[in-house]
Amino acid sequence: IFIRNISCDSNMTDLLFEIGTEEIPAGYLTPALKQMEILFAERAKKYRLEGHALYSSGTPRRLTLFVKDLADRQESVTEEILGPAASIAFDNAGNPTRAGLGFARSQGIEVNGLRITKTPKGEYCFVVRRIEGRETFHILPEILSEITRNVSFPKSMKWKGSNLFFARPIRSLLALFGDRVIPLEMNGIKAGKDISGHPFLSGKRIEVSHASWDLYKRLLNQEKVVVDMNERREALRTKITYLMTPYGAAIDDEAL
Repeated sequence: IFIRNISCDSNMTDLLFEIGTEEIPAGYLTPALKQMEILFAERAKKYRLEGHALYSSGTPRRLTLFVKDLADRQESVTEEILGPAASIAFDNAGNPTRAGLGFARSQGIEVNGLRITKTPKGEYCFVVRRIEGRETFHILPEILSEITRNVSFPKSMKWKGSNLFFARPIRSLLALFGDRVIPLEMNGIKAGKDISGHPFLSGKRIEVSHASWDLYKRLLNQEKVVVDMNERREALRTKITYLMTPYGAAIDDEAL
């Protein structure tokens, strides 16, 4: 099969996906988030979806993926399917043989719809088919479900008798494409617009109106959650340094 003439005239929309969980061991977070990025990039390529930027972050109670400017529609492609040699598909009088009829039937077309093209190996039959791109919104449930099911951890749990394994039980799903909720359901949990604030300092459920990384961070920050791992690390480093400075001490163990 040869794929040619890829075209895309889609608009772009942001994607925000959060898996809300019970407390995941901190050491699991970075590898899991990296896997989510890789899994999404692989599936975007598989489904012919163009995106401009991919970012992930999280806390022990959430793993979050954000995609900036994801195409609203798959790229459309022209597909050329190679069949038998023309000398096998047609006899000397130009009539189709059983091989030619069988190939056309397998592709769902009449035999007169076969195209004969010269190749380095001689003349061969081809079927040319236009595959129109589907709306991204309708592909995302499958992509996000695949990502969630394929993230691996050093140790995983199964709950509710399902076949879904994850580091800790999943309690919520945030899945937004622009301002639309992606119709995703896993383990009886339907995706929505709600996320949880800090379990002890907030305890609130808050609504995210649309897929925006800045809005998402700001709403969580208001509920005592610093979701950006780099910001959280720098805040800890700054505060620890402030506390240690009067004693002439400094951080010399990054892992600690």
